[in-house]
Amino acid sequence: MKERIALNPMQQSYLRGREAKYGRFSKACFVYEYDPTKVEHARLVEALQRLPQLHPLLGAGLDGETLVLGAGRLELQKAPLWTEGIEAQAETLFQQFTWNEQCLSQVTLVTGSHAYVALCINGILADGLSHDRILETLERCYEGEPLEPVECSQAFLDYMETLRAEQRTPEQAQALEESMRQFPPAAELAIAEEFYTPDPQETGVCRQPIAASLWQAFQQKAAGQGVTAFPVLLTLVGKAIGQYTDRSKIGRAHV
Repeated sequence: MKERIALNPMQQSYLRGREAKYGRFSKACFVYEYDPTKVEHARLVEALQRLPQLHPLLGAGLDGETLVLGAGRLELQKAPLWTEGIEAQAETLFQQFTWNEQCLSQVTLVTGSHAYVALCINGILADGLSHDRILETLERCYEGEPLEPVECSQAFLDYMETLRAEQRTPEQAQALEESMRQFPPAAELAIAEEFYTPDPQETGVCRQPIAASLWQAFQQKAAGQGVTAFPVLLTLVGKAIGQYTDRSKIGRAHV
């Protein structure tokens, strides 16, 4: 019998986010370039095929709000040599990757004078740190290291099941309702007059790449204040909201 793992709250939010009314669903496409004169293609393919054995979630399928290990597949495909830049091609792969309940992740191999491995993985399966671990596993597989499959902590699974059971009780529902009554009223964030008010039906994503040197300097500046880049970026989002809503006191940090 295949092991079943219920989605945690974060995974459930990713699942909701795939609905058409929200635009793009949560997924990521990471492209890694390698030197085809130094990497053996057959060994690389073999290492990629081993990934679902070592990271079982890559071979999971989706049944409602439950992941079923071994019910899906990691799709491996080949592509002709790219004529566009890496960023443009990654965006193309991002748009083309249409997952279903039996395919939540995909690997594209591009070979030629330049060679790339592109990993497209649904956000339900992996976050940023998990992508780093998957890439590390791929490198170690290629080097022929004997590796054991990653096991999900049973203690964590038990904790999640206990939490879900508590949330289903009438007492928990009443406690949640009472706590919500104590929430302060929502802030009035009227759009400032000088800014365009978008149509509610409009969806889209604005992207602006950051130069590696600028990102490194940004991280160093944040580290100098004893924080990571994330809270600084979050503060900047707050400042942007404040600007667009004419509430200049939203979001404040000294970095």
